[in-house]
Amino acid sequence: MLKPSKSGTILTTEFKCKICGAPVRFNVDDPRTYESKTSHSSYFGMQLTTVRVSHETETERHYNAIVVDHEGIFRGYRDAYSEPLGSTGDEMYQSLAVHPNQESGLTHHKYLKLLILIDRQRFWVQTYLCPEEFRPTELARLVMERVEEAEKVYEQAQDHIVLTLADMEVQIWVSNDYVVFASVKDSRITPAIKGLATGLLDDHGSSYTNQRAVKAALRGLNDNPELDPEALHRLITDSMIFTVVTTPYQERISKIVERVGARIPVAKTILRPLLMGQSSLIDLIEDGHWSEIKEIFEMVDFINRRGLLG
Repeated sequence: MLKPSKSGTILTTEFKCKICGAPVRFNVDDPRTYESKTSHSSYFGMQLTTVRVSHETETERHYNAIVVDHEGIFRGYRDAYSEPLGSTGDEMYQSLAVHPNQESGLTHHKYLKLLILIDRQRFWVQTYLCPEEFRPTELARLVMERVEEAEKVYEQAQDHIVLTLADMEVQIWVSNDYVVFASVKDSRITPAIKGLATGLLDDHGSSYTNQRAVKAALRGLNDNPELDPEALHRLITDSMIFTVVTTPYQERISKIVERVGARIPVAKTILRPLLMGQSSLIDLIEDGHWSEIKEIFEMVDFINRRGLLG
């Protein structure tokens, strides 16, 4: 059951591991039962929290980041990945390697040549976009050499570096945990890629597994290279996009759709299935609305500011 249960005074949430399907339980008020949690602002009248929970099988540890509401009710998966048991020691990470749970990344984009993330703590490489003729781990190794060189040379750490690798101009964004690097074909896409890259840097704990949101962003940028950078940053960092909504105000839905749709046209198409719990925002974005990401967030903010759902 993907819902909380009470044992005495303890509220426990149970859900199925997205990797293996095993039941996993935790108590959002007991930090011994989860890895981390992040609280979020109100979303359609719900107070949401992202909780990262792990469990072990015989050979692996599985990590699930899920979204729950203020009652501990399961609202959606943010991401999930696995790691071999015993892989937390430094001896397991002598060289950069492609993340073992990586889905197939894109190999071609109209305006962008390359988009890769490096996890500096675990030495994983996540390739979101990389042509087949390139070796992503070798590119990552060369980028890390230049990043570490800059960190030695400059008194103040550089969070943005531009350099040339082979015949490519490469832009690099740096944090303590991650490095994101990209090469553009068309300069019009540069501001959007900055928003996307800084979103990946700020998406603590999920950047190298949050592939759905990145793919949706890249599809949108393939249609329009000048998508709003702030909207792309939010697409990467906001857990609400994975949340399935349940509202007690079913009788209000038609009027809300009409009111919001008169102001923000995309609402006429996507708001009803969203409010009826038939789709999450990421489902709707993937269903062909990736070019309307800014308008979708404007719709969400309009509803939340006016308290149309409590």
